[in-house]
Amino acid sequence: MRRLKFVLFLGVLLVLVVVVLASSVWLYAVATMPQAVETEHDIESFLRNSFESERQSLQAMFHHKQREAVRWEKPDLGHLPPQLVNMYVAMNACPGYLKSGPEGALAWTYRLLQAVRRSGVPGDGSCELDFARRIALQLGATTALAETVTADRVRSILGKKKLVAYNLEGLWFERGIVGVDAASQLLMQKPLLDLDLAELAELAVALPPHEEWSLLKLCTNAALIRQNRDVILDLLVTDGFISRDVAKTAASQPVRCLSVQR
Repeated sequence: MRRLKFVLFLGVLLVLVVVVLASSVWLYAVATMPQAVETEHDIESFLRNSFESERQSLQAMFHHKQREAVRWEKPDLGHLPPQLVNMYVAMNACPGYLKSGPEGALAWTYRLLQAVRRSGVPGDGSCELDFARRIALQLGATTALAETVTADRVRSILGKKKLVAYNLEGLWFERGIVGVDAASQLLMQKPLLDLDLAELAELAVALPPHEEWSLLKLCTNAALIRQNRDVILDLLVTDGFISRDVAKTAASQPVRCLSVQR
């Protein structure tokens, strides 16, 4: 009996030591985050300064006589086409992302621990983490621990819906082209909100995980673009976002890049 108590004591002591060490490492990582991230304003300000500075430098490089105002608007899910948002979460294998609440504390903690080890855990929480990590990288995180700690802070500040908005409006395509609005203007030569379903699916080919920006910009293979676009439309049908008839109507349209003058 005495030996059993001693073993239990050692087990509890070991658990406490592990918890204290893990907490210390986590707190150290929080204290050394690449950017001070306390509020949404901190995230928004850093990203805005980064994106707008790049656009200004690009304009200066080409010596524009009349420079247009360089602005990166605060991301807002309500200002994005709903079907583009659906495409984005569906392509990232989280069709129920916007329909479910945030992942529970225990499951999220386990996910974070696995993320530090560069190991993934399936489920809608994987998209929460992936979206938050993309923002963490933009904030300057470089190591797995810093990336995970910053992602956790970003996720707690923004929440699920704003994570999607910041992802879509913070996607870097090429120098001076940041966000789906700017991408639409260049690739489709139309405002984002003016795109129909087929055009949104075509634009989605440039988004993660496809990331076929050059293919769309140069329009070198219209058949491949159409094939990828139709795969995305089929995915919307599979995940219940649109009907088969709606998808067929969209798929019957020619690709937009063929009618855009480069």
